Amino acid sequence: MKNWNDQAVRAAIDDCLSGVDAVPSVRADVLNQLRGEKKVKSKFSVGVIMALLLTLLMAGAAVAAGLGLFGQIGEKLGTDERLPGLDAVSEAVGLSFTTEEGVTVTISQAYYDGTRIFISYTKTGPFDVLAMGEGRPEGLGECDWALPGEVYGEYFFSESASYPLMKAHLDGSAPRWATSTYVNVHDGMKSGETDLEIIGGDTYLTEDGTMIGWKECVVPEELAADELTFLLGTFTSRTTYCQDETGLYLYHGERPETVWHPFTVKKDATGGQKLTGTASGAEWTAEAAMTASAVDLRGEIVLRCPDSWVEIERTWENPANIDYIGDWRVYIGGERMEHAVEWIHSGTDGQLTFGVCCRLDDGAQEMKLVPVYSRTGERMDEAILLNKAQ
Repeated sequence: MKNWNDQAVRAAIDDCLSGVDAVPSVRADVLNQLRGEKKVKSKFSVGVIMALLLTLLMAGAAVAAGLGLFGQIGEKLGTDERLPGLDAVSEAVGLSFTTEEGVTVTISQAYYDGTRIFISYTKTGPFDVLAMGEGRPEGLGECDWALPGEVYGEYFFSESASYPLMKAHLDGSAPRWATSTYVNVHDGMKSGETDLEIIGGDTYLTEDGTMIGWKECVVPEELAADELTFLLGTFTSRTTYCQDETGLYLYHGERPETVWHPFTVKKDATGGQKLTGTASGAEWTAEAAMTASAVDLRGEIVLRCPDSWVEIERTWENPANIDYIGDWRVYIGGERMEHAVEWIHSGTDGQLTFGVCCRLDDGAQEMKLVPVYSRTGERMDEAILLNKAQ
């Protein structure tokens, strides 16, 4: 898998998920899994389920409260605790772009802390167009993806408006086809010629057919400036699905180049505070390099430890029942934060790297990173105390 080209994999994922408007971070997670780099911990909770059950009530409450788009997304989905904070500190953008297909993308809000760019946006118009017919169209060329024995509705799932129609049409009872033409918002962003990797985000479809979403992308240190111009991309994908009694077959049409749309955001002068810390135990040492912004605490913990710990994380097997550090908890002002460790990279030569991100409401409070052992749990006496970097 190490020889896979990220651009080729991204294109394949985009084509296969076109019309789905999957969570942007899902694509990033797929790429990370293909590289073998990260194990992503689930963020879903009872709150997510409750948000789905109380959709209409919560949406109404968000509008009544005068929330911006970040806040409305937070009320609707409940999947990221940082969204209310983003709603409070982000700047209004209100910039719209219309594609050749008549699809309008509007950037509602943006927040730039020097290390990342966050945006909330809407997508309206004919971004999900479906054509269907009997038999098999001529001139499709070579099949790009064959799924013998599979039926569309049993293999794919989507929350797009066209999915129920495609599922009913491509039921395997007779040879039929469906072509989905979908205008996508690119997962990542750009600044100049530099690609900005997406590391977070989500989308949902409203009852009136509006796609609402947000995304978070990394800004390399060398690009950091008091004001920066970013580029949001749109592109159109076209996929034909042919279903018959033998299986499902996909044909990807020619995809036009991504069109990049510029917008400029000022850096939050209070964000981007660098924090560091170290700690050690009987068999390990650890260094933390974190960044505190107005909305979150984010960074990495590099743990130097026995090779057996690295092997456990790599294989997810612990036959000797070793008591090892497999997690970290963040304490801010004495309160334990949720959703701290987001991924773990199993390195070589006795090293594990933990990616950490959690909500931050007050950067002036004491912050600790507490190791969590697999058998004995948290050890506060071995915590990393974070201090301003010198």
